[in-house]
Amino acid sequence: MPYSPGTLLHGRYRLDKLLAIGGFAAVYLAADTRQGNRPVALKDMICGDPGEFLIRLNFFQREAQILRALANLPAVPRVYDIIQKGQSAQLVLEYISGQDLQKILDANGSKPFPFDQVVEWGKNICDVLSHLHALTPPVVHRDVKPENIMLLDDGRTIKMIDFGTARDVGRSQKTPPRRGCTRKATPRPSRSSASRRREVTCSRWPEPCTIC
Repeated sequence: MPYSPGTLLHGRYRLDKLLAIGGFAAVYLAADTRQGNRPVALKDMICGDPGEFLIRLNFFQREAQILRALANLPAVPRVYDIIQKGQSAQLVLEYISGQDLQKILDANGSKPFPFDQVVEWGKNICDVLSHLHALTPPVVHRDVKPENIMLLDDGRTIKMIDFGTARDVGRSQKTPPRRGCTRKATPRPSRSSASRRREVTCSRWPEPCTIC
């Protein structure tokens, strides 16, 4: 069950509003009461099967590691904290105030964004993907789509969100029942027919789909 508004977690994070909920996590708008009520996005792990907790915790921790590795990129939200107590875990992230690109398109009858703006956004997205692929081991995002690109309130700046589906290339790992969007999911060649380098290159495929 989702937490009620006003719940104080760990004596620090006050949950103000449920933003989204899925099979893997619930995301809340929260206030960090130790940082002047700074708004944060608090991602609370959902795990109905205790036997899967360590698997899901591993993905939570890996998401935090990936975001910290990209901390110098302006299009990536910051990680403030990761907390694990008993059978619960929370990831505390920079709160992104704005709307995702898909909602903006839907509200405007799919009217295209200005060309120059889209080009600039595309450069930022490619920069993030290039840094992911340069990590050791390389990482693929697996869920690049308009819903995961936030346009900030200034109407110009974007942030990429939801790195929870990002995976290390070539690492065998059991995945919990949460995957990227099928409609724009990356086409992944089999390991028997493609090299690791080609697999990384393929992860760029959704990006032109997103900005077209």
